Amino acid sequence: MRKKTYLDNDEKLIAESLEKEEWVSDLTKKEKQKFEEYARYSLSKQKRINIRMTDRNLKKIRTKAIEEG
Repeated sequence: MRKKTYLDNDEKLIAESLEKEEWVSDLTKKEKQKFEEYARYSLSKQKRINIRMTDRNLKKIRTKAIEEG
């Protein structure tokens, strides 16, 4: 279940404006490419983590992964 969010009038106006796509970027093409490259790099990083869990939970996760491909 999703938590309800409450917006005041100013926030509602901003949200409506965003939905209508009234906002325009003022970045140059070069700046935009630079930030896109930063985003691509940060998303492509692989991180090694350790998580302790029971065998039962690990089997459930593996089963779910196989089901979803």
